[in-house]
Amino acid sequence: MNRLEQTLQRYRRMEGYQATIKASRRTGSGEIIRYFYRRPGYIRMEFEQPHKGALLIYVPDDGIVRLWPFGRGLLPPLSLSPTNPLLQSPTGQRVDRSDVGTLLDNILALKRRGKIEALGAEAVDGRDTTHIAVNGDPGTGPESVHRYDVWFDDETDFPLKVVSSDGAGREIETVLLQDVVIDPSFPPAFFRP
Repeated sequence: MNRLEQTLQRYRRMEGYQATIKASRRTGSGEIIRYFYRRPGYIRMEFEQPHKGALLIYVPDDGIVRLWPFGRGLLPPLSLSPTNPLLQSPTGQRVDRSDVGTLLDNILALKRRGKIEALGAEAVDGRDTTHIAVNGDPGTGPESVHRYDVWFDDETDFPLKVVSSDGAGREIETVLLQDVVIDPSFPPAFFRP
């Protein structure tokens, strides 16, 4: 079993996780988000940058994203569909498809059209990781991913860093996942607006 399959199996056994996500793009834009996920798809995002104080909660039961653009309690939340372009990242990522499981599925899809290579051990934020690269045929569109470089935590198998690149080898996005907690205990109403 390769590292990617091992990670996917371990991820499927998780009930949830939380992490600080730091994303940067070649365009110079980026985000810092406290991200919380609980099966079967509950998502909470607390924004630090660029919209400090904004809060977003997605509840899969009703398929609605609730957004407090200026923080909870200041104004009533906006209720939006996860397909609303206002909620998509610059790379087109949707809120309801923003968890690590979706990332792993995307990497596996690219692997089916290409190959995987082990690049060795490296440290990421002081953690021992295994670096792999997955190369494949890019999909369609200007920001289509041709390569993923992924650094998996040797202790938890969780991805701590992901770099996506296009067919010309240009970086599309770099994502760091820091302060990762696997299977945290969330308060009962944490994902309920």
